[in-house]
Amino acid sequence: MNVISNSCIGAQLYKLFNMEFNNPFMWNVITYDDFKKLIIKYDEIDFGNNNISLYNYPGDPISMVTFDNNIKLYYIHYHQTNKYSETKKIDIDVYSNDILSYTTDKVTNRIERMKKYKEDPIFIFETRPRPRFNANYNVNDVLDFINLQTRYKKIVVTSFDYFKNSNIEKQNNCSIVYYNDPHPELAPDVKSMSKLVYDKLYNEFV
Repeated sequence: MNVISNSCIGAQLYKLFNMEFNNPFMWNVITYDDFKKLIIKYDEIDFGNNNISLYNYPGDPISMVTFDNNIKLYYIHYHQTNKYSETKKIDIDVYSNDILSYTTDKVTNRIERMKKYKEDPIFIFETRPRPRFNANYNVNDVLDFINLQTRYKKIVVTSFDYFKNSNIEKQNNCSIVYYNDPHPELAPDVKSMSKLVYDKLYNEFV
């Protein structure tokens, strides 16, 4: 399985399937513009051509990877900090005084696994807003994603009521996972959302 998501759902799915992370798109945020470029140009991107740097994030700086000088991937759980003398993991968050070396090692290994397995990607677009990255999605973004021309499978994960009883399921090789979000002002339950996607993947693609 080669799941690529614009959010942490991808990593949660690998955990649900009890699989090793086999691409670098884990515990991350990707803006829709970059995610769209990633999908359209996936077969042309040189993932080995990457630059890893720090991104100023509220609190501790985080790791950012730029692929092919074009597509930015924000590792929102990889923190640069001097709070600990050694690299420390707390749940899914990693804290290090040399987070760039840690990130470089993870990215390099996951790219190698991606090249080794050569599985077609399944792109998952999750629509909860990410204002710190100027990523506030709307219905038109989802429709644009659905209509992207690619041979690869796509899944939308959304709480937009427009798609609650959608009749465009499986249009352009795209499926929709709708979830009810009664408290959009609160942090979402990513694990529950991931389980809905897991069921979709298991029933349709596995």
